[in-house]
Amino acid sequence: MLTKEIADIVVKETMKRLGHNINIFDHNGIVLSSGEKMRIDTFHEGALQVVTSGEPLIISSDDVQKFRGVKPGINFPIFNQDEIIGVVGISGIPEKIQDFGSLVVLMTELLIKQQLLSNEVEWKSRTIETVMEELMSENLNHRKINQKLLVLNSKLSAPYVPIALSLKHVEREKPVILSLMYKEIGSILEPYSCIYAFIDSETFLLLVHSKSVHVVNQVQNLLERYMLTKYDQVRMASGHLLDKLEQVRDSFYQLRLALQLSNDQRIHIKDLEIQLLLNDINEVKRLQVKKRIQKQLTSELKETLEVFFSHDLNVKAAAEALYIHRNTLLYRLNKIQELTGYNPRKFYDSLYLKISDWL
Repeated sequence: MLTKEIADIVVKETMKRLGHNINIFDHNGIVLSSGEKMRIDTFHEGALQVVTSGEPLIISSDDVQKFRGVKPGINFPIFNQDEIIGVVGISGIPEKIQDFGSLVVLMTELLIKQQLLSNEVEWKSRTIETVMEELMSENLNHRKINQKLLVLNSKLSAPYVPIALSLKHVEREKPVILSLMYKEIGSILEPYSCIYAFIDSETFLLLVHSKSVHVVNQVQNLLERYMLTKYDQVRMASGHLLDKLEQVRDSFYQLRLALQLSNDQRIHIKDLEIQLLLNDINEVKRLQVKKRIQKQLTSELKETLEVFFSHDLNVKAAAEALYIHRNTLLYRLNKIQELTGYNPRKFYDSLYLKISDWL
């Protein structure tokens, strides 16, 4: 549909390039936009004839008396997918402006297609966002979700894999145009069955319909590669397979929390389930236990524990990673046992120490 907003853009951009007055008419011959503001909303009989005949109409000075609301110039039909959606007119002496005819029509049709596509992308992206908002609501309304998916000509069936992305600008601010990103992401994810939306400019949520780990990895790789062209830092968390839409809200909440708890670039929820569970415990109680166990540990001893645990309690591998002698590491581990009462080299004691770090 040719709207006044689109017509205003076409008139402005075309006149800027050609320096002649341009008029855009709807399919009823009404002036939608013009460089001559007083003509807006008036009737142009010549434009209506162009819509009826599908042929250009030249109006000379002698022809002005034959049609209502006209001035000398040339009027051309505007086509969109072989359908006349309006008329574009160039004001002036026909002999002087006829060389501009094909150029004006080409520019007008290109600008209209661009605006129609932009409007469609914005409408689709907003609809997708409302679907995601509905999925994140406390009282899920399946009927609303299905209606909106039907409008989008999309399906969303179980099972689902939830994915959350944290997006950051580190060194410099880059312009992020969400409508353009929705269009590009739509092209990238077209082969896959999924629903997605930006919750804000730095959080992107995605629900993929697939049981295949390979497919989910493909989607993650494609998204990561694309997002890195827009953001300096892209981190991603994926969840367990879900079989009900009612599970989506809590799963996305857990994924966003996981992105806060870990600095890893790729996270799976299974690697942080204990931390997320501990996070539900009263904060005061958590801090009391953490302080009791770790209060006397220096930053050096805490780093030693972290590296020791990341190397599966392997003394040799941890010493090499810390660039210290094996005996120095053993001394530090003994010191940790002395200060906390827990021996890091014993499984259950090391478990207590690790959990105290997660608190």
